[in-house]
Amino acid sequence: MFKLIYSLLYALALIIILPVLYLYFKKKGYDFHLKERFLLKKINTQKPTIWIHCASVGEIKTALPVINYLKTYQDYELLITIFSVRAYDFAVKNLNGIKITYLPFDLSFLIKKFIKNYKPKILIIQEAEFWFNLITTSCKYIPVISINTSISEKSKRNITRFRFYFKPILNSFSKIIVRTKKDKEFLSQFVNPSKINICGNLKLLSEVRHKEVNLEKSKKII
Repeated sequence: MFKLIYSLLYALALIIILPVLYLYFKKKGYDFHLKERFLLKKINTQKPTIWIHCASVGEIKTALPVINYLKTYQDYELLITIFSVRAYDFAVKNLNGIKITYLPFDLSFLIKKFIKNYKPKILIIQEAEFWFNLITTSCKYIPVISINTSISEKSKRNITRFRFYFKPILNSFSKIIVRTKKDKEFLSQFVNPSKINICGNLKLLSEVRHKEVNLEKSKKII
């Protein structure tokens, strides 16, 4: 029931806000890429896809060690979804050889269509991007993993207060990779602790050249 209510409210908000956003970005000289967000435009992929979502420029930079590592798997193609216009421009200019597109709006039918179009084998979400339909819908078809997850004090209060929203999301992840022991202790209130691993802050690796990071490649990622 909550999923239906959320989707209806989200769709209503979209109807109200979209014209304003479109005019704002048009005035600023930006393309809001509505075709991509509604999946009216598709990019071509040739291989099985690893789907990574990074909302912002900062998240892209932090995820670079993971992105560069996954690029070494020649049997897979990386597809990165972006939320903001600025992050999209940054990704297109800096992530050579990687498919870039916008994350569809958070409606179940669009998420299902995205998965049908691109047939990803896994979804890796950078940091705490807790979109309800993105995660609870995707998990029905593919593993969903959250990486570099950190929960601020403000986020802790929100998750506790709105657990009816966050608990289904958290339990939809196949794995949550957090930065600290405190992050794991907090999230363990809402999800099985066996799903949570501590891996430190990826930001500390993001400025290290990929060739200096010694990652084992003996196991399959999917």
